[in-house]
Formats: sequence, C-alpha cells, structure tokens
Amino acid sequence: MTEFEDTYRGLLLIDPPLRRQWLLDRKPASVSHAHWWIALIDGATSDVRRQHRGWPSHRPCADMPLAVFLIDLASEHGSPTEVAVAQLASLITIALDAGQRVQDLPASARPDAVARRAVDSFGMTREQAAARAASLRATPLTEEDFVQPGEDWQARWEALAVADDYQDYHRLLNINRVLTDLAPLVDYMTDAHLVTDVRAWLQVLTELDPVPEVITPPTERPGDPLDRGGAAMNDDEGLDLAEELVLCPLEDSPLPLRELGWAEAPSRQRVAAVLGPGLISLVARGFVEVRRFDGWPAQWELGAPVAGDDLLRESGRVEVWSGDSAHDVLAAHITEAGIRYL
Repeated sequence: MTEFEDTYRGLLLIDPPLRRQWLLDRKPASVSHAHWWIALIDGATSDVRRQHRGWPSHRPCADMPLAVFLIDLASEHGSPTEVAVAQLASLITIALDAGQRVQDLPASARPDAVARRAVDSFGMTREQAAARAASLRATPLTEEDFVQPGEDWQARWEALAVADDYQDYHRLLNINRVLTDLAPLVDYMTDAHLVTDVRAWLQVLTELDPVPEVITPPTERPGDPLDRGGAAMNDDEGLDLAEELVLCPLEDSPLPLRELGWAEAPSRQRVAAVLGPGLISLVARGFVEVRRFDGWPAQWELGAPVAGDDLLRESGRVEVWSGDSAHDVLAAHITEAGIRYL
C-alpha cells in the first residue's frame, strides 16, 4: 500500500469531526499539495460514482459529504475556484443521474451554492468581461511575444505573469470554463435572481474568448542553435512542439497525463490528439518513461512500465488524458537523457 493509499483509507475510518485536522497533519512534503488534493478528491468522487451505480465494494468508500468536504477543504487551502466548481458539478451530476434530490445534497454542493460561488469569483461584470475579451482578441500575437533563442525564458515568464493582459486572459479562460460547468445545473437552481444572472452570462459566453485572432508564430531559423540548458542542438536533435509540451512540465516531478496540456486547448480530445504522438516519440527516444498506477500520487518505483504497442494504444485514449479512466492512471517521468533538453 502506498503512502497516499494509506492516508486515503485512514481518512475513511476517522470520525467526521476529526477529519480536518487529521488530514492536514498528513499533508506530504514529497508531493505537491495541489496534486495531493486532486488525488484525494478524485478517489472520493470515484467512490461516490461506484455507489450511485450500485457497484459492489469490499472496502470502505467515501460518500458524497466526504467528497464535498475534501473539495471545500482544498479550496480553503488554495485550490482555485474554477477547479472546485468543476469538481462539484461532477458530483452533482452523478447524484442527480442517480435520482438524488437537490435538497438532499450537502449545502455547499447544491446548484445555487455552486453558482453563487462561481459568479462571485469572476471579478468583473459581463460588460467588462466582453469588452476585455474583445480587446485581447484584437491584440495580435507577434514573433516578439515568443521566447527567442538564447533569451532568459524564466525572467520572461516572471515578467509576463504579472502583466494585466496575461492575468485578464487567464481570468477570462477561467470564466469560460466555469460557465461551461454551470450550464447543465441551471435548471436545478431555485434562486430566480441567480438563474437570471447565470443565464445572462451564458448568453455572452461566445463573446468571452480572449484568444488573439491574429497569431504570427516565430520564424524558423535553420542552423540557429537553441539554447536550452546550455545544450546546443541542431534541427535533427531538437524537439517538436508536441514533445516540448509533454517534456517541459516534467522538469520537477512525474505527472499524470491528465495534468499535461495547454491553457487554450479546446478539449481533452485535442490534447490527446496533439500530445499522444509527442509522448510516443519521447519514449522511443529514451527521454521519457511512462508507468501505470492504481491511483495518484504514488511512488514512481511501484508503477508498471507502459511501452511499445501498449503505449501506442493507451496514448490514444482520451480517458488517460482527462482523468476519466475508472481503472488506472498513466504518468510520465523525464529520464536523465531527457533532462538535457529542458
């Protein structure tokens, strides 16, 4: 049993009033807290789904109140609102599909409470959001906006992260994400004013896309060495975009495939279609290793290697890139050979 599995199963046996402090005392130092919260919530959501579908279990399982408790506790400790809304919307959908009444849901997991929490997080009115999105769409993304060969990408990133355009861009992307999650819940809301407000937001949803309409990618410079970690590489040795999108996030620690992608991806299907070939190529070149786990976080050494035809088949499944797999988690880890390409 992994450390995470031991914590999760212990949590199920603790009296509810003692769970908060018991859990906080066991936050791991070796795994990012964000990944830990996601794993706990995914495990509880999976248990709730199994119960509502009537699937038998031979071990203690989380119920809806525990799953909601974990989401609320994660939010108190920094989990973003858009993540909490998506997780709560998933739980609500599971419960409603199983015939559970809205009034029987935990208070913070009722559609009105989730919608109010979401709208309060937007930080701008509909008019402001639509105007800001239009401004960002009209701002061309030119070659100068991309990191140039030899440039200090970390300094560029730090400067970008505090820029108004960057922050508003991601705020609008999050509003898009939240509204998409709220849309199926509107018919179950009871507060008339809230329903009107959410429907009004949904009516302008198509106006809230901040992605620039004109994007000019960097001009290729054949023969120019790319300065990545001090290693000069020619075109044959370099990485294509899909390989970069897979490899770069793995710099600090292994990650499940469901956490790879890019902010503007229209769907996880698109992520799978783009990153799947990149992952296969990186494994073939010896830069990345892929393993299968029963859950995540987990100790890397305990995973079962995935390669060859198995990897070819699994990397094309949208479920492993979206976290919807009911059975296992595929995770990737950079090798020593791959580190020189960062």
